[in-house]
Amino acid sequence: MARLRTLVSLFQTHPEVQDAFMPFQKLAQEDMEHSAILRSHALRVMGTVDKCLARIRTPEKLQTLMHELGERHVNYNARYDFVDLVGSQFVYAIKPHLEDGWSKELEEAWLQLFRVMSYYMKKGMQDANVITY
Repeated sequence: MARLRTLVSLFQTHPEVQDAFMPFQKLAQEDMEHSAILRSHALRVMGTVDKCLARIRTPEKLQTLMHELGERHVNYNARYDFVDLVGSQFVYAIKPHLEDGWSKELEEAWLQLFRVMSYYMKKGMQDANVITY
């Protein structure tokens, strides 16, 4: 449920992000938890986080993964400035599930991971937007 909460809270705090996703533009907040498309996207986001964690000791693989993801997102007309918003929403969604195990250090570690992920994803978006002649 945290995976879905990440996207729902992102749409609540930044409605312009919801408007950027064609399938979710007209979706009411109360209907989001029942959206198969939103649930599928949330699973892909969580899968990417899992892959990044699995590659944490091989940074070049993490960089490649996120760079390629950024390149693909250009094809979806994803907005460059929205990429940085996901990390804080992820922390907001996961924090209640860890209760007593949560600490400021853990929060900073998650945020740092998302900063790295965002950096390489945005780099991929930039590189994909370069026009060669």
